[in-house]
Amino acid sequence: KKKMSIPTLIKLNHIFFNENVCISYLQEKGAIYSEQLCETCNSAIKLLKKQKKFRCINKNCLKQKSMFYGSFFYQIRIPCCQVMFIGYLWLCETSSKVIKTLTGHSQETITT
Repeated sequence: KKKMSIPTLIKLNHIFFNENVCISYLQEKGAIYSEQLCETCNSAIKLLKKQKKFRCINKNCLKQKSMFYGSFFYQIRIPCCQVMFIGYLWLCETSSKVIKTLTGHSQETITT
């Protein structure tokens, strides 16, 4: 068996420590939506990056939903860049004790 090659932390740190860069990366990879249509009225929707929401541009609709809707990140309460960093540390077989120390998150956050 070939062991999977994991990129270095230096190569990926821009994703782990900058939420906007992480969101753009996840959109590029198709892990979260970047463009779609409103489910209610089929109009175009606009990304409100600061609020991390999509909003319908139809003034009679204006329905909003999380940009993470339908993705792995939807119900997660910590920033996606931190989720990615915890996932990276896990892939590197870092112990949960060390992950807790490095991230400041509780054992429960790290293991669920």
